[in-house]
Amino acid sequence: MPGQGPEILLDVPRYDYAWQDRYVLAAPRELPAGTVIHVTAEWDNTRENPVNPDASQTVHAGKRAIDEMFQCSLDVYETRAPPRPPSSWLSILVIALAFLCCRITRRI
Repeated sequence: MPGQGPEILLDVPRYDYAWQDRYVLAAPRELPAGTVIHVTAEWDNTRENPVNPDASQTVHAGKRAIDEMFQCSLDVYETRAPPRPPSSWLSILVIALAFLCCRITRRI
């Protein structure tokens, strides 16, 4: 947030391949204008990773299950109140003035 140091909003230390649909914050966060969000992903493609099928293979981005498919989507909602609609009397006044101008123009 502007004027503050970095804050971690989401950390997934034990990622589960079988549950990769979405992660949702327990409570929504208000982020003021000017907030910058940085997204970082790291994965372990080493032999020490017990769920890595083949550490000798290079992992590329792609849509297959063996590819790296990191994607970040954020749901963002504007919370400020919408602008007030113009009051109806203004429309009536404009119509009345236009009618009055038309009547004055016809008499001349």
